[in-house]
Amino acid sequence: MHKEAGRITLAVEMYIFVLALIFGVLIYILFNVIRLPMALKWGIAGLLTLLILLGACIFAPLFGRSVRHSLDGNILHVSYGVLLKYIVNVDFRRVVYITKIRGPFERMSGVVVLAFYFSGGCVFVPVGDNTKAERYIRKWTQRIR
Repeated sequence: MHKEAGRITLAVEMYIFVLALIFGVLIYILFNVIRLPMALKWGIAGLLTLLILLGACIFAPLFGRSVRHSLDGNILHVSYGVLLKYIVNVDFRRVVYITKIRGPFERMSGVVVLAFYFSGGCVFVPVGDNTKAERYIRKWTQRIR
């Protein structure tokens, strides 16, 4: 298994971090500032948890579907991200191998991540779904040869 399998990209990590921070502040306020019965506090905390999990489940597929790419000459330009834009430019003549990453995050969210291996490292590109990923692999593999 590749060492980066299951890698969550920076924008998703930031989104989850911000949600966790907001969640922590709300729970602190709920349990230390507001005077309510303990059962009601735990009920509100449970609802907040469900709300944050629902937000993460909605955001992850949006993130994967935000990919924009173009191939100008031999340069592959890829940008993706909902909150933060991540832009990659790769000389396509240097790409050696393209594969799909099947980590736990990808299986959970349904977002397929392609890994472009080239002589200078590796670039990860999230694409919408499996059929789109297969189409990209076929299209771009023909350009490699």
